[in-house]
Amino acid sequence: MTNVTQYFPGRCYLCSIMRVLKFSLRTKNWCVGAMWFIFALSTEPSLAQTQPFSLMIQRVDMPALPSLHSFAAAQYQGKWYLFGGRRDGLHRRQPFRAFDSAHANRYIWCVDPESRTVDSMPIQNLNPSLQSQLASTNMLFHQEEKFLFLVGGYGLPCRQDKALFTPPSKYTDPEAHRTFPYLTKVDLAKLSSEFAKQSELNSRKDQIKQKPFPLATPSSAFEQWTDTQFALTGGAMFYQVDYFPHRMPTGRFYLVGGHRFDGLYNPMGPQNGPGFEQEYHHGVHRFQLVQQTVTSRKKRKSRKKSTPTKEFVVWYSSLTDSQFRRRDVNVMQSLHHVDAANDSPFPHLRQDLMVFSGVFQERANIPYTNLLEINADSNTIKPVPQFNQLLNQYHSAHTSFYSYKVDAQFFLFFGGIAQYYFNDSGLLTQDPDVPVVSTVSVIERTAANEYSEYALPIQLPKGVGAGTEFIPANTVPRMEGTEVIDLESLQGDSQLLGHLVGGFSTTAPNVFFDNDANESKAEAHAYAVYWKRNNEFRDPARKLSLKEAQWVEQGNNGRIHFQAFTNTENGKVYFMIQMEQEGPCTLTLRDESNKTILRHEFPGGLPKGESVFALPLYDPNRAKTYQVVFEAGGVVLQEQLIINP
Repeated sequence: MTNVTQYFPGRCYLCSIMRVLKFSLRTKNWCVGAMWFIFALSTEPSLAQTQPFSLMIQRVDMPALPSLHSFAAAQYQGKWYLFGGRRDGLHRRQPFRAFDSAHANRYIWCVDPESRTVDSMPIQNLNPSLQSQLASTNMLFHQEEKFLFLVGGYGLPCRQDKALFTPPSKYTDPEAHRTFPYLTKVDLAKLSSEFAKQSELNSRKDQIKQKPFPLATPSSAFEQWTDTQFALTGGAMFYQVDYFPHRMPTGRFYLVGGHRFDGLYNPMGPQNGPGFEQEYHHGVHRFQLVQQTVTSRKKRKSRKKSTPTKEFVVWYSSLTDSQFRRRDVNVMQSLHHVDAANDSPFPHLRQDLMVFSGVFQERANIPYTNLLEINADSNTIKPVPQFNQLLNQYHSAHTSFYSYKVDAQFFLFFGGIAQYYFNDSGLLTQDPDVPVVSTVSVIERTAANEYSEYALPIQLPKGVGAGTEFIPANTVPRMEGTEVIDLESLQGDSQLLGHLVGGFSTTAPNVFFDNDANESKAEAHAYAVYWKRNNEFRDPARKLSLKEAQWVEQGNNGRIHFQAFTNTENGKVYFMIQMEQEGPCTLTLRDESNKTILRHEFPGGLPKGESVFALPLYDPNRAKTYQVVFEAGGVVLQEQLIINP
């Protein structure tokens, strides 16, 4: 495994000294420059002496924890608050049994991880639109201090929510599922107060052995807005602060990815049986909640001054990209050093958003493997070059570490669903059916924007990962204004990072095509995740060695995206080819003497979109250079592949 101290070469100290000298020359203030220099020497990077780290996962026994997955979560004053989600397993394939109303979560759950107690409130007394959304699955959510923001979600509407069934919508049947066009703001302080009050009343009732009061959810804790742009599910939500020169910082909400799905789920498509409509969101919606004073024509009887305010939704231009046709995505904040500003010898941080994988490709029923970066400064979406994510492609529990000293970030993914996994023999294996996996993977980004992916030497327990949420601990240090863990501030030999909560288990990696309800179920899981100092972090044998990607013009067949990577353990080379048009192809492998050692033809051609396959290598334990020749559409693409075991 990799030692994180490799990111602290001497040039880091030299860069710091050069910044100080630059600052002193620019300002002609040698006293201040000397002070910064002494400070830099006295604050030697803590990680330089830090041992490598790993993760430890331990189960936490909470008997009353609900079986739940694909929910929204928040944390306030040390307690978890869970909203929506499903109480069955992986959704069924039959249209009239998928996402059924009986297994929707119709409670708000309050979990105290310290005392390991659980309380709940029903949502049945709330207004119909709140009932619809709070019982949905795969909502976009984000917590900002004491407020939780919920967007969209897919589910069966409350029968009294009549506004959703008005023409001209094709789906006027109350039994038809919807993606809800709502933004809901939850006041966690009011909700927490109500939980505490009701818990005290029930405690008194229990003392005199009377039936406890049913908890009633306070409607004052919720505020809701309606807009069709909020009709999203399977995306992510963030609050980013945009900095403009000579202007006050502006905080905006980002709705990243996802899609709108209206109607009954049907894997056979809208033309067979019950129909549906779906529309992928090809980018990012941005909006702001603006407070404005409410003026009334009525004369106030009181002389006391009052300034009632109301929040309004203000939309900004959306960011779109042709590659952004994806849902069920993992999105995390990506932090980068920016050149020193305001005469400071130290750089400030830019907060971008990184989009990992997601589903589905437009012409193929497989996930994406490339990453997209949403640049906060330029307001652009661009793909990450020369890298593909293989070990995780669906939404799963996730978090990240950041090292400010070296501008490096570690993105962690806990299981989920993926095309690739390491089998019991430690070999990288592809499954086109995209199974549920127990891999804990890391994507590492260096200061030079170089990416690598590897699996940690631990496996998740059964039922953890897919549909699971990571809830960070109150005590975990985070970079200011972000959800990213501050790697350099972690103390001691071990520290609690947070908990993996919920998820669903399956009896086999692939059960979606069996239509058996007993093969998948929601789990009442809570696992503590610890950061540890030890002598192992990354297994070099499991690091995926990616070769530089290239684009070539393919004549009448458009373009080809060709990439190769190797696994020296099983003596195979893996090829990833993306074609804009279907066509016949041939792949040839030659040794140093130009002798053809392997030739693979695709008589039926490769389909449009992305294809990944593996071919055996000769002498995988010896350093060797191969020439890879790929022919398609009359164009020949040659690549050199160097194997260094």
